[in-house]
Parts: sequence; C-alpha cells; structure tokens
Amino acid sequence: MGADREQGASGRPRNSPGEDRGDEAAARAGDRCPDEGYPEERCAEERFIDGLVARGEAVPEGQDLPPGATHRVFRTADGRRAVRRVRFR
Repeated sequence: MGADREQGASGRPRNSPGEDRGDEAAARAGDRCPDEGYPEERCAEERFIDGLVARGEAVPEGQDLPPGATHRVFRTADGRRAVRRVRFR
C-alpha cells in the first residue's frame, strides 16, 4: 500500500494530492454550483464548509464536538449553510 511512495520527515508515507479528503469534498461542492446564475462566492462558501466536514473539523449543530473538531455547521435564516467556530485546537 504505498511502499513506493515518498516518505516524510516522520518516516510515514506522504499523501499524494489525490488522497486529500478535502479534494473530494470540494468536488461534491462543485455539484451545488451550476454554471449560470450561481454566485461564485456562494460556491466558495459551500466548498469551504464541505472541506471542514470532510476533514472532521466541523459537525452539524446539535451534535457533540469530537476531538479535533473546531466548527459547527448551521443554517441561516435564508437556508444557507454557515459555520461558527466554537473552539481552537
């Protein structure tokens, strides 16, 4: 499983860019961003939130914050997803 991969300073294999879980979340967020009539800023917000969730740094409001999570995802009055930082690492 990666015996041929380059090793980092810790001696563990380094992840290739394709193995980053945030990339998968960003790809899913792209589905929410139609080509026409959808503000790029909103697409960026969705990608940011999906990345936080994919990395385990954010959980939906009402769930307990596991170790490592720093944000809660909630819905605004107009139905948009947003995040609130609740602690620092």
